[in-house]
Amino acid sequence: MSKPLVLFDIDGTLLQTVSEVHLDSFNVALKKVFDIDIDVRYVPTLGYIDRQILEMAGVKKGISKETVAEKLEDLENEMVNYFNKTLNKEDINCRKGVKEMLETLTAKGVLVGLMTGNCERIARGKMKMIGLNDFFKFGGFGDVLFDRNAVGKSAVENGKKLGEVSNVFVVGDTPRDIKAGQGINAKTIGIVTENYSAEKLKEVGADFVFEDFIDVKRFLEIVGVE
Repeated sequence: MSKPLVLFDIDGTLLQTVSEVHLDSFNVALKKVFDIDIDVRYVPTLGYIDRQILEMAGVKKGISKETVAEKLEDLENEMVNYFNKTLNKEDINCRKGVKEMLETLTAKGVLVGLMTGNCERIARGKMKMIGLNDFFKFGGFGDVLFDRNAVGKSAVENGKKLGEVSNVFVVGDTPRDIKAGQGINAKTIGIVTENYSAEKLKEVGADFVFEDFIDVKRFLEIVGVE
């Protein structure tokens, strides 16, 4: 029997905000590997893949894309080292209703995965910190791919290893998340934040929009489970 597959973004979607420690990890890694001083908060980050952020930050400081690409493994290792050492100093919280939503979806047999620009080690660190990691047996991550659509396709392929898939849904808080969902022919569910309103998410084509995850009944109706 086929099952719905629901893919969740992390920052701003499952989590209330972007992790400040994650943002700082870019700065630390770029300093250690290239000896450059930059704050990626002044580089576009919302909806982008970690590798894209590293590339954009490097180019902004005169490092070529090719040079950044050659050092990606070193950069990501430095990011993860800093993140793991510092995460316990940060107070990160999930959005309202997230845990209850995931518990219900899982109980109904829905395939639940991650679709995120975070590298997997950082994504898993965040999920463990808020007690959600066990819900996500698979996903698509930003440490093996540069293209958000490719991350989505990877997540779907990994989900199909666990069972036959009926419909695919992508849940995210930025226009780039919505477009990435459209890129893999998924139904898209926008989650409102202070950065992107319901109107903005609808404008870029979100099929459905939620303020939070409290309305479990409506979410289940959309996904197609009772």
